[in-house]
Order: sequence, then C-alpha cells, then structure tokens
Amino acid sequence: MYGMLVGTHSEFWAVDDINLTFRKNMKQLTCAQMGGPATCSVVMTGNSADEMIANGMEHLKQAHPDMVVSMNAMSKEAMDKWRADFQVKFDAAPEAAA
Repeated sequence: MYGMLVGTHSEFWAVDDINLTFRKNMKQLTCAQMGGPATCSVVMTGNSADEMIANGMEHLKQAHPDMVVSMNAMSKEAMDKWRADFQVKFDAAPEAAA
C-alpha cells in the first residue's frame, strides 16, 4: 500500500511500507491557485504551507519548467512577499477530500 492516504475528511494517515504518518488537516490548492498557469488544474496538497510549496515546486519542475526559471530570478523581497501572500491562501484553503 505504498503512498496511500486513508482516513476521514479531516484526518489522514499516509501509509507506506515503513511508516504510518498521521496527516491532520491536509489542505489543497490547484497549481493555478498557487500562482501557476491559469489553465493548470493539478491539485497540490500539504499539511503546511511549506509542504504544499515543496509539492508545488516538484510539479513546476516537471510541468512548467519556464516558471521555475522565473521564480529563481525573483529577488529575495519578491519571494518573501510571495511566501507571505501564499500563507494567506494556504490558511484559507479547503481541506483535501478523503
């Protein structure tokens, strides 16, 4: 059962071969909602804003490499503003469906 999520609407357990990790209040946003292309509806999930950003970056590297180049060119101030704005989006995001 590698990589499987099981649980109720607000509580998830990530099941893999080695660990059973409690996942509470996992949130979800689409790539577009995170600032990706308006037409990308791929859903990212995470228990924290940082986890969702990491998941989103993996998606960007695979699906939108040009956006990775743009993000890497951002100033520290611009990236800090993006992160602060994203935290607000994450806090308001719906919980991931079970």
